[in-house]
Amino acid sequence: MKTCKTNGLQPADLECGFDGLWTPHLVPRHGPCEDKCNMCGHVCPTEAIRPLPLPEKQFVKLGTAVVDRSRCIAWEQEKLCLICAEICPIHAIDSMVVDNFKGPFKRPFVIDDKCIGCGYCEKACPVQGRAAIEVYSIGEDRIKHGSYITERKKELRAMKESAAENGVSADAMGSGGEAGTKPAQPTTPAQNQQTNKPFVGEELPKGFSQ
Repeated sequence: MKTCKTNGLQPADLECGFDGLWTPHLVPRHGPCEDKCNMCGHVCPTEAIRPLPLPEKQFVKLGTAVVDRSRCIAWEQEKLCLICAEICPIHAIDSMVVDNFKGPFKRPFVIDDKCIGCGYCEKACPVQGRAAIEVYSIGEDRIKHGSYITERKKELRAMKESAAENGVSADAMGSGGEAGTKPAQPTTPAQNQQTNKPFVGEELPKGFSQ
């Protein structure tokens, strides 16, 4: 815990029972797991945290971030807040325009299979008290031997979403995050093939727009 650069490793209380008392565990609200740090694995005397090389450690999935829409400023208060998407080091949080009775607004969405659960989003969330986006142990990697780097992870990490793929452009956004009324420019069929495709090649649900 002393080697943790962000102070994210904290002693467990009774949530794991008496056997888990004082066991180090990550509390992202205190500090995220620094993606360019692997010190905890190198100082652990029992290898309960694997001493992974830095390039390998950066692919470990600690869990998955989940947005609590009842607390999220963008979802609940109809305000422009995409801090979680901006701070995510691997671009695992996307923003899409959702149209409801108040009009179209940008909302954050976690790309589950791309998220590694580092907790940067939870730490940076401006909501007071418990964050509106939290990391849970969903889909966590726990392997004693072998590599955490898979072809699927490399493929996801290499993806570069353009402004068109991420939704409404910045100059078309109003001050409150609402989609502007700037008319769309006509595009050719070739341009449509390049810019108007969904993230995973599927049709978006009703109320969503790229």
